[in-house]
Amino acid sequence: MVKKVAATIKNLSLEVRALDFMEEDKFPTVGDPGALDYFFAVTMHDYGFWVGDKRGYVEPLYGEVDGKRLKGSNLLWTLSMKVYREKGPEFFDQVNLAVLRSSDFDSWLSRDISLQDHSLRHKMVLLYGTYFMLSQNPKSPQDILLESNQSKKPLETFLREISKIPGYDEDPLFKKNLLLAMILANRPEKFLKVRSEEKWPPIVDYHVMRVALRLGLIELSLIEYDQLARRVYVDYWTEAQIRKATFDAIEMVILLSGKPMSEIDFLLWSARRYCPEMTKPDCSKCCFDDVCKKRIQLFQPILRTTNY
Repeated sequence: MVKKVAATIKNLSLEVRALDFMEEDKFPTVGDPGALDYFFAVTMHDYGFWVGDKRGYVEPLYGEVDGKRLKGSNLLWTLSMKVYREKGPEFFDQVNLAVLRSSDFDSWLSRDISLQDHSLRHKMVLLYGTYFMLSQNPKSPQDILLESNQSKKPLETFLREISKIPGYDEDPLFKKNLLLAMILANRPEKFLKVRSEEKWPPIVDYHVMRVALRLGLIELSLIEYDQLARRVYVDYWTEAQIRKATFDAIEMVILLSGKPMSEIDFLLWSARRYCPEMTKPDCSKCCFDDVCKKRIQLFQPILRTTNY
């Protein structure tokens, strides 16, 4: 299946425009002095956009901002930009976040929006800010970027350095770390200057896992198949094995197709339009229709984590 999917992608005429993270309702304007702190602080919360109960998955996360119903990461970034404008860029400064009161945190990510793990998210903010205040010889975001851009492998150096920071220090597959790197590399300011010869690892979130499972890139045991089809909680070992298998499969697809990670990631992530969480897939619109095993009853492993 890896070979079939890679061959399909290899023969596609892809026109993928790199995301520049410039939407004015979600991101600061070019040259805004508070942009770097904003991206570091907000990307830390780019995870867990679904609602569960005691049994497992219930539905995707939605919330309303200024009369607009928003989903997932769009909700997070819109809420964040709203507080950025209302309270000023200094709100996301590490000194402020180290002592951020519950009431101020609620003005950013309100309990009314139902983002999961509200108290844990606040704790992450405090640990993140305190790290820069108390850790021995701490490197600021500016220091990390300066060191990364001066190294022979900027992306590798950046990922290593931010993996020491609370909020970015737990995921062995670096989902949020890679997302932050992509934002900083793609923004017009070119905060992170990744060299062309450096290879980007796959970004494995739950959308990518769902598509990979339905395509048939990964084989499951009967028990795992049943758990994922019923959308019930799985244990940490099961989630880790499936996610790592997805990472390995996508790495092979990248290698065999000859396409860069950015194009592969765009294809799999955008496939959620045709292969969504809650409604029947529209396979006829998907470029993988002819090769897909159409295991449409499968779902991403359900586990509450701050990693993705």
